[in-house]
Amino acid sequence: MSKSLNYIKGVGDKPLIILSTIFVLSISFIIALMLFSFIIGVYIIFFTKEGILMSKNLINTPYILIAGLPIPIPISITIGTLFTFSWIIYLIFFIIALKEPRNFIEVLKVIRKEGPKAILDNTIFTVTSIFTILVITTLIIQYLQESSGIPTGSMPETEPILMFVSISIAPLIEEIGFRLSLIGLLAAYLAFMAHKSTYSFYALWHPKNCLKKVIGNNLSKEMGILNIMIILSSVFFGMAHITYGAGWGIGKVTQAALAGIALGWLYLHYGFPATVLLHWAFNYFTSAYHYFNKIVHIIYLTDLTSISIIFTGMLGYLVIIILIIEKRLRLSTNQIS
Repeated sequence: MSKSLNYIKGVGDKPLIILSTIFVLSISFIIALMLFSFIIGVYIIFFTKEGILMSKNLINTPYILIAGLPIPIPISITIGTLFTFSWIIYLIFFIIALKEPRNFIEVLKVIRKEGPKAILDNTIFTVTSIFTILVITTLIIQYLQESSGIPTGSMPETEPILMFVSISIAPLIEEIGFRLSLIGLLAAYLAFMAHKSTYSFYALWHPKNCLKKVIGNNLSKEMGILNIMIILSSVFFGMAHITYGAGWGIGKVTQAALAGIALGWLYLHYGFPATVLLHWAFNYFTSAYHYFNKIVHIIYLTDLTSISIIFTGMLGYLVIIILIIEKRLRLSTNQIS
């Protein structure tokens, strides 16, 4: 029976190694596109005629979200300043994600040896993998829902620069409102109840890491409570897309709720930068290329980005399928032996 297991291992590992290598290269290309989108965003706002004019406009009483509820801030700020503030935060989070918990370059070096699971050792690899797979999943959901007469809707098109800035700042606002102030505060409370110290507030930045340091590795009870909150906050997140009247149809609830679960899981296991970056990928990253094309009329960058995302998402699904098949083959062989 050991010969059978070795045969299965040999046959199963080769296509998985090849596919994993292609998948990682494809993810790396998207990460490069993400980095380039930082430059594109700055160009749109500060180096185009439309952007320069719009960036000087004031926004009176902007708002943040706390537990999904809008809280106005009694200040006035220019569109350019607001964009710059969020842009700097995203760039800092991106750099953090490249380094933690295992360096991006290290993961690239060991992927052939350790397999696709090594992807989960780095935040930006994990975020990008989930992003591309989630894009495919939401497209499938959208097709099925709209085929059944359930509309997804869309945000109404307004002035391109204003639309781009609104979409760009949304990840930070919404992740504070639906992840940090719901899941994070609950995690901080659980940490504080176990160990009454100010260190409990570290749970707002990285819930699981904080709980492990305060409570230890046996977190089954705490994880169960936080997983329930992830589901509840995701439903709330999905409903908010139609409650706040942004032009979305009822079909958007399903897509947003599913994304909310992924965002909540990332927040719990990888910290606040990870959940913000996944949201940023859906909003800023894709929109930077979209609005760059609208203003500068260079369509091939938008097409290249879209094709790369879909191709990588499909590869991600294939990797998952092969991993599942390989695992079942191993289990059945072990039972026989």
